[in-house]
Amino acid sequence: MKMEHGSPQALHTAPVHSLTKDSTSDGPVSDTENAAKVARVCFVLPEIQPSSGRNLLPFYGQLFRRLSETGHQISVLNLRADGGKGPGDEAGLRDAFSDFAAITPLPEPVVPGPKGHHHMSQAYKTYEWVKGQDFDVVYFGVAGGAGFYCTLARHLGVAFTDTVLCALVDHPTLWGYQGEQRIPESRDELMCAYLEQKSAEWADHVVYPGDYLKTWMAGELWALPEERMFCLPPLHAPSRTSGAAEAKTPANTPPKALAFCGPFDFRHGLQLFCNVMSRLAKDLPTDFKIYFAGENVKDEGYGGTEFIGIRAVEWPCPFEIVTRKDDDETARFLKDAGALVLLVSAADHPVPMIEALLAHQVPFLASGEFGWQSVFGPDQAAHISLPGKPHEIAERVRAALSAGVAPA
Repeated sequence: MKMEHGSPQALHTAPVHSLTKDSTSDGPVSDTENAAKVARVCFVLPEIQPSSGRNLLPFYGQLFRRLSETGHQISVLNLRADGGKGPGDEAGLRDAFSDFAAITPLPEPVVPGPKGHHHMSQAYKTYEWVKGQDFDVVYFGVAGGAGFYCTLARHLGVAFTDTVLCALVDHPTLWGYQGEQRIPESRDELMCAYLEQKSAEWADHVVYPGDYLKTWMAGELWALPEERMFCLPPLHAPSRTSGAAEAKTPANTPPKALAFCGPFDFRHGLQLFCNVMSRLAKDLPTDFKIYFAGENVKDEGYGGTEFIGIRAVEWPCPFEIVTRKDDDETARFLKDAGALVLLVSAADHPVPMIEALLAHQVPFLASGEFGWQSVFGPDQAAHISLPGKPHEIAERVRAALSAGVAPA
């Protein structure tokens, strides 16, 4: 039975607006307002530490915290069923989210669903489980298309007439492939891309983390009316006063090193960074250093560290791979090394990393229209923005090597 308090419209839209409103822009929500709008909200999560190397635990953890702080009851349907160990397994989820959410592993349905395609089977299992529950709002992580049958049933008017279905677009498969300069190579991959697109198109609302994905979806001709789309504001507001007090880095200090930060794959800018380094090779002194701070990603063929080793033969100075450090440790290490960080990801730049760079006064330059500019004023964003092409980035970095660059 649905909850009786509050109007249906307020009940159903409150979790969407709670999630997509910058909680720092207005005052706190009162207990009375929370009580009037509290809803039962379910998140259907794909694997949250995907092969792309991006750990989504912090991303979803912040979403759950935001909703729980506004009084909503949160459940999580965990789609990971490979029995693996690590942050994305059942124990890891409970450690990360138990304060905010009840977690349920995806069960087998009573009535068998389609066979022969993993994502279609998973979407059917999801449909069978969700329709047996009583949620006011359901968010589907769009990656993998788990919301396909639920949104199809709603589209056809056969189920979920009293439930708001929301697509949370964070990491579409085809978008990831394009960033890695790949194309779908199998029927399963093409089917997965189709399930994801239709899940978003048939959802009541589409929530996305930045304009870079809105632009991409429009370019791929996803049929998404503007009034159904909500952009997620930064979940962390970068703060120059967070963490331990840091000695101010002198303005326009010439860097002693250049650094790449992020997973070692093409979508996160590894190839672009290496192309820039090769263009700068004749300008780099032998006592200069190049750092790669992140985690190795191994796809078909060789992994990121092997790719770095192959490209490094073109550079006159040594490189070092820095792994197994959190954002704060990485920023502190790069500050001590006198590094200028180049954020050249084809995806969004994680705001916690930007926050750490700001807190430790590490100078950085960042490329792309990926939403991070919203945390700076226009002039400041222009100061740290990089162009998109390797030769243009190389020219900007060449100027910074001679004249220096101030921290943001």
